[in-house]
Amino acid sequence: MSYNIAVIITGDIRDKDTFDMVKSQFDRFDIFCGSYVKHSDLLEDFGKSRYLCLIDPNNDIYPPNNIPKENMQQNMLQWLHLNNLISNYKSQLVKYDIVLKYRFDTIIKGRNDYFSLLSTIQNIKENHLYNQSDLVFFAEPNTFIKLFENFYHQFISATFLHKNNYDGSFEKSWKSEPSFLKNMQHHNVVNANLPFVVQIIRGSYKKVTADSNKKLYKNNTMYGKFS
Repeated sequence: MSYNIAVIITGDIRDKDTFDMVKSQFDRFDIFCGSYVKHSDLLEDFGKSRYLCLIDPNNDIYPPNNIPKENMQQNMLQWLHLNNLISNYKSQLVKYDIVLKYRFDTIIKGRNDYFSLLSTIQNIKENHLYNQSDLVFFAEPNTFIKLFENFYHQFISATFLHKNNYDGSFEKSWKSEPSFLKNMQHHNVVNANLPFVVQIIRGSYKKVTADSNKKLYKNNTMYGKFS
């Protein structure tokens, strides 16, 4: 059996060589991409067909419900992109056999033909999320939508520590991976392993430890990755 797969890929393109490698592996898939308008030229021929939600960070970023803008963190952006894609393309996504969430800076270890690997995955069960934490994950579409349709506006707020002394430090910050796991528990979805291993390849991009847990705004001015 060969599965029809929708590939959701979100985030910033930080290294061109890594992007080109990822792009070459997904040229036979339908791509649903949430990223930034500055990358529109790179994405114009990405995938067999493409559905885009590209935002201007100066105008199109909105915080999760009940979280003040000044407390928004950089690691919330991947979920904003996913929220945009599900909001705009839910009716298309539910037509696929599998919905796979991927990243621009990630590769599947030891594999040079993603189409052959992914299209022949077998025994996908309902109410299971196959994942390597929040790096890469997939499910059949009804399970995927159930888990992530309201994640940004409801579950982030529910797991955010609303403290008066919140200062954007790592110790007091909202953590993506624990919330990702709690979301599965909340929906009684089985936490299953991916049938392959992924790793992050950042190329020339130099990541600062825990930078994604820092605040996105300071004195109502965007800083961090966009400054």
